Amino acid sequence: ENCDIWDNAVGGVQCRRGGNPRIRHCRISANQRYGVLVAEQGEGFFEQCQIFDNARMGVAISQRSKPRFSGCQIFDNHGEGVEISGQAEGELLDCEIFSNEAANVLVKDKSDPRLYRCVIHDGHKEGLRIISSSEGRFEQCEFFANTMAGVSVMQNSKPVFRHCVLQHGIENGVTVLHGAEGQFIDCEITHHGGTAVLVGDKSQPRFERCHILN
Repeated sequence: ENCDIWDNAVGGVQCRRGGNPRIRHCRISANQRYGVLVAEQGEGFFEQCQIFDNARMGVAISQRSKPRFSGCQIFDNHGEGVEISGQAEGELLDCEIFSNEAANVLVKDKSDPRLYRCVIHDGHKEGLRIISSSEGRFEQCEFFANTMAGVSVMQNSKPVFRHCVLQHGIENGVTVLHGAEGQFIDCEITHHGGTAVLVGDKSQPRFERCHILN
């Protein structure tokens, strides 16, 4: 608890091979690759940590891992804020993810995370990018002021969004391309600089009881 973890040659924290630490109120920054790596079916519980200014991604979750992050701030990293790959899962609850140089959150490689009540904003690229047959459940999340799409769903992915708010993006609110699907239920998609919802390339998302306005 209450540790400063910084300026390590690879990463600040690694959880591997079922490792399951509890890390609270720590500041993880300025590491030369990533702030936190959870791999090889790792777990771990990160509570009210700040993860920032790492040379690549703030948090990398891969290889069927499933950690939990609660009340964390993940920001100003020089790659993705959070990258979830390799059929990983994981939960992020009440986290703020912002101002990262690549996508604030990237989900790929058939991964299936859960994000609840997260605020994802001011990304230099997408707020959330979901690719390569990934899924995921996103509930009561807020996306705003991201440079590219608030949410981008591509390559046969099919996430589910419930009670999410997407607003004030510089480009599109939602982009669905390359055979993707996905469900948007009781969501609000408003006030974007581009198109509120862009669908193409044989994609078939479903929108139910959504409020969509530009």
